[in-house]
Amino acid sequence: MLKGWFERVLAYGFGYVDGRRFETGLFKGRRAMISVTTGGPLTRFTEGDVYGPIDDILLPVRRLTLEYMGYTVSEPFVAYAAPRLEESERQGLLRDFASKVVDFAALPVERREDYRTALDEVPEGAWARKR
Repeated sequence: MLKGWFERVLAYGFGYVDGRRFETGLFKGRRAMISVTTGGPLTRFTEGDVYGPIDDILLPVRRLTLEYMGYTVSEPFVAYAAPRLEESERQGLLRDFASKVVDFAALPVERREDYRTALDEVPEGAWARKR
């Protein structure tokens, strides 16, 4: 479902255009943060365990979606074993997450106007259907 949302919202001509990806992406200067919960504990997301490192799992979203568009992506916030947490642990995670979001939002943003002319960079006939 998330992949479908990305494909519809961050579409060609809006999220990226020819020659404007990664370091030259239309969202260069903007930041993104990934936040996820897991059902399993941290130990399940380590090298050699069943799922492997969480960074490997998040790589497609981080690198091939957000960084592809030009975003600078912060370290992810991961709440491991969320359904198994005691209420006090859950509240602690919520406080940690709120603190991370506030710190993240306080970072400066590089304002750019590239997105306003992104469609000008789309080659003629780019959306033509091939028969």
